Amino acid sequence: MQGTVLKLAAVATLLFGLATPAAAQKKGEKLRLIRAETSRSALEKGQIVRRLAGDVLLRQGELELACEEATEYTAEGKTVFTGNVHIRDSRQQLWATKAVYYKHLRLFEAEGDVKIVDEQTTMTADKAAYLQDERRVIGTGNVIVDNDAEHIRLMGGRLNYLRPEGYVKVTREPVLIQFDSTGTEEMRIVGEQIEAFDNADSVVVQKNVVITRGETVARCGTAVYTTADERIALMQEPEVVHEGDRLTGERIDLYLDQRKVREVHVAGKAEYVAASDSTAVSGSENKLTGQDIRLFLRDGQVEKVVVNGTATSIWNIVDAEGNFQGVNWTQGDRITILIENKELQTIFVDSDPGLSKGKFTPPGFTSPAATDTTTGRKGSQ
Repeated sequence: MQGTVLKLAAVATLLFGLATPAAAQKKGEKLRLIRAETSRSALEKGQIVRRLAGDVLLRQGELELACEEATEYTAEGKTVFTGNVHIRDSRQQLWATKAVYYKHLRLFEAEGDVKIVDEQTTMTADKAAYLQDERRVIGTGNVIVDNDAEHIRLMGGRLNYLRPEGYVKVTREPVLIQFDSTGTEEMRIVGEQIEAFDNADSVVVQKNVVITRGETVARCGTAVYTTADERIALMQEPEVVHEGDRLTGERIDLYLDQRKVREVHVAGKAEYVAASDSTAVSGSENKLTGQDIRLFLRDGQVEKVVVNGTATSIWNIVDAEGNFQGVNWTQGDRITILIENKELQTIFVDSDPGLSKGKFTPPGFTSPAATDTTTGRKGSQ
C-alpha cells in the first residue's frame, strides 16, 4: 500500500505549470501570439471582445497553448479557449475540449475529455479546475489517475488537492487499485472517502471501508495508513477474513514489509476463528480468544500465533492423515501456537502467576475425558 499512497499528491501538481498562461509567467517573459488564421476585435454588449481563430498557438517561455479559437472578454476578465485545447511545457501536458480562465477570480477551468499527463502520471476527468490563490486543484466527474511507475490507479467522482498542506481528498465512490508488474490487480481499496495528509505521510480511508487482496478481505469503519512504520490500522468494528479464517477485535493493525503483511495485531476482545483441517468435523471451527492476539506470517502464511489476556484456545486435533482425534480446550495467561503448512504443530501455555487449564475431549464424548490443570508452562498435542 505504501507505493499506493505515496503518489496521490502528485495528481494535482500536474495542473500547476499548465493551469493558465498567467500561472507560468516568469519575469521578463510575455505571452506571445505565434500564429492564428484570423484575429479581430469588436465591441459587444459594452465590452471589447478580442478573438483569435484557426490553428491558434500562444507561447510564454516553455509553455505553449494551442486551440482552434481563443476569445478574450476584457470587461469580464475572462478568456475562453475552445476546440482541441492543448497546453504543454517541458514537463506536463493538458488536453481538453474547452478551457476558461477567469482573471479576477484567478481561476482556471478545463472541461470535456480532460487529460493531464506528466512523466509518471496520467489523469482524466470530465472537468478540472485550479484556484490560484488557494493553490487548490479540483477534478470532477469520472476522475481516473494512473501512475505507471507505482502501478496504481485512483478513481472517484471528485478529487480535491491543497498544495500548501500536501492534502488530497477523493470522494464520490473512491477506489484505489494497486497492480503488480504484469498489470494484474493486486489490491483494491474502497470507501466513501480517501484522504492523504502531509504529502501522503498518512492516508485515511473512511466509512464502509473494504480492502481486498487476493483471498484476504478486510472491512472496517476507518483505515489509517502511515508510511513511517508501514502500518495499516483498522478501526470501528474491524474484520479480516482470509481463506475461511476470520479475525475480529476492537482494533486490528497490519504491519507490512515491501507490500506484504508480516504481522497482524488484534487488540481488545480479540478473536481468531479458523476452519477445521479435518473433513470428519466439517463445519466446526478452531477458535482463539483473548484481549490481545498477534499473528506472525511468512510468505503470506501464518506460522505463529500468540494470545494474551485470559487466552483461550479451542482446537480440533487431527492426525497426519486428516482424521479427527478430538477437541483440545486450553486456557492461560498466554497461549502460543506454532503452525506449519496450515496445520497446528504445538501449543504452549504460560501462566505466571496463576493456573493454566487444559481439557481434551475424544470423538464421541460430550464431556472431557481427561482434564489437566497445571501451573506455569504446558505443551499440548
